[in-house]
Amino acid sequence: MKKLILFDIHGTLINSENFLKDYESQLTNFATEYFNRKINICFNGYHGLTERNNLRDIFAKQDLIISEKKLDDFLNFSGNKYEVKIGSINLIPYVLKSLENLKEKYLLGLVTGSQKLVALKCLESAGIKNYFSFGAFGNESYDRSKLVDLSIERAIEKCWRGNKIFVIGDTPKDIESGKKANLSKEYKITTIAVLTGSGTLEELKLSNPDYIINNLSELEKTLN
Repeated sequence: MKKLILFDIHGTLINSENFLKDYESQLTNFATEYFNRKINICFNGYHGLTERNNLRDIFAKQDLIISEKKLDDFLNFSGNKYEVKIGSINLIPYVLKSLENLKEKYLLGLVTGSQKLVALKCLESAGIKNYFSFGAFGNESYDRSKLVDLSIERAIEKCWRGNKIFVIGDTPKDIESGKKANLSKEYKITTIAVLTGSGTLEELKLSNPDYIINNLSELEKTLN
C-alpha cells in the first residue's frame, strides 16, 4: 500500500520570495479594485497560515469587515485575475528529481496556505502540477490543521488505503498542522521540516518535527 505524502508549496517546492512580493502587489491592486477603496496587502508575519485567515485579518486591521460569502467572492475574483509574473516562480533545487523519484511509490498530495486558483497557477508555471491530483488549499479553512484532515479525506476518496502519512513543510505552522490534525489520532502522521523556506533551524526545532532535512534530496531516507 502506497504511503501518503502531503507537501506544502511555497518554501517547500517553490521559492516563495519573488512570488510573494509580486503576489502582494497584485493582490493589493485586486483588493483596491474590488472594494473600491485603497487596501494594502502585506503577508509579513503570516508565514504558514492560510490565505483565508490572513486576508480576513488584514482586512479587519484596515476597518474592512466582510461576510464569509464576500470573502469567498474576493478569493475567487483575485484568484482568477492573478497572473504569474515571468521569473517569480522558481523550483527549489532537487524538487523535480525528488517528485520524479517518488511518484510511482507514493501518493502525492498538497496542503498549502495558498488559495487554490493561485496555487495551481504556480504549480503549472513551475511544471509540477501533474504530480498532484488532489490537495487542500488556503481558501478552504481558517485553520491549517483542518486542511491536513481535508487532504487526507480526499486521498481516501481516491481509494488510498494506508496508515502512514507524511506532512512536509518549511514553517513551524506546517509542522504544527500535521500534529494537530484530528486524523492524526487515526493515522500515523510523520512531520518533516525542510530548510528551504522561511523557517529557521531554531524555529523549526521548537515545533518538534519528526525530522529536519536540508532539502528534498534527503527526503526518501526519512520515509520509513
